[in-house]
Amino acid sequence: MKERKVFSQYGEDGILETIFGCIGTTDKYFVEFGVEDGSECTTRNLREAHGFTGLMMDGGNSKPEINLQQEMMFSHNIAALFKKHKVPHPGFDHLTVDIDQNTFWVALEVLRAGYRPRSLAAEMNRNLGWSDSYATIDMPEEMAFFRECPHGCFRLPHKAEIGDCYFGASTKAWVVMLRSFGYHLVYSDAIGVNAFFVHESVVGSEPLFSIAEAKQFFTQGSEYPALHGHCMRRPWVFIDEQTNFADPALDVNSLPVVFLSHTPGGERFNRRVFYEVKMSASLQEQLRRGLDGGGLKKRLEMGQGKGPSQAAALRSVSYTSTAGFGDGNVSGGGGALMQGWSVGVLVVVAFVCGGLAQRFGGRLLRAGSVGGGGGKYITV
Repeated sequence: MKERKVFSQYGEDGILETIFGCIGTTDKYFVEFGVEDGSECTTRNLREAHGFTGLMMDGGNSKPEINLQQEMMFSHNIAALFKKHKVPHPGFDHLTVDIDQNTFWVALEVLRAGYRPRSLAAEMNRNLGWSDSYATIDMPEEMAFFRECPHGCFRLPHKAEIGDCYFGASTKAWVVMLRSFGYHLVYSDAIGVNAFFVHESVVGSEPLFSIAEAKQFFTQGSEYPALHGHCMRRPWVFIDEQTNFADPALDVNSLPVVFLSHTPGGERFNRRVFYEVKMSASLQEQLRRGLDGGGLKKRLEMGQGKGPSQAAALRSVSYTSTAGFGDGNVSGGGGALMQGWSVGVLVVVAFVCGGLAQRFGGRLLRAGSVGGGGGKYITV
């Protein structure tokens, strides 16, 4: 695979040229969302140099002359937007999805609506390891606030906070979800920000390689280095390998939500190791009572929101040490950073009478016994 930058952010132009050089083209139609003003994106080279046409969407930009439409994209409206802008159904040549926070869930709803692009490029979160299988929660419109802004600043909810590693989904999560719809991973770029998939109608029904083999092919058996700032103690949806996302009966609201922290990354640790945080019984009980201090309640009343889509199935899972990162390392790194840390507007999700309770703000989390005392998990 030859990476080459013409108009793309990194080497996506060359990657897509290679893919279509192998699989050929049909209608030369593309869709890309999250393109900003369209000057630097993955499909401009396809349009200007290879005769493609298509649809671009972005929450803050509009250029009708290149069919860039200003639209806010969420999992609940993406299928309607495709119909509105007359995207070919079911098939077209290429789709690129890159809207940070909700990328995984928006892409899922495109596929659940029956669309089947032959080639698909998805932004991946390289902070998560090859064996990690997590996606951020599906953030609804009404939760349009910076997660750690002390004054509750407004933000575009489909864009991750600048400098924050809480966005998108891991490569494995993408592989699990997309294979339900017949897609196979064909490439992961050198910088570790995009994964490329091709539909089985083009390459056959058998996967080209496993996740373990992909790790060997693309990173020589190692992990990608840390990217952006920390994203400690955030809620992630666990993407189980056995989940069939193409099953019409699947309720994505029932998927389990876990809290993850990670080792610091940076100079001492070139990569981040993520581990699950175990909820204490007392905090779970507090959350069940829905004690949010009025913070989220007031914000949802202003936005007339109903909360996020994933119902909490908080899993009590102990942290297992990863090779090279013993309990002592985590205690001195991630554990120390946890002590007394103000969560800001962290989303906390728990069962409340079969529904959801969320809590923003407050000092909800504290470090438990990790390392030294032989603890195997962090209690919050």
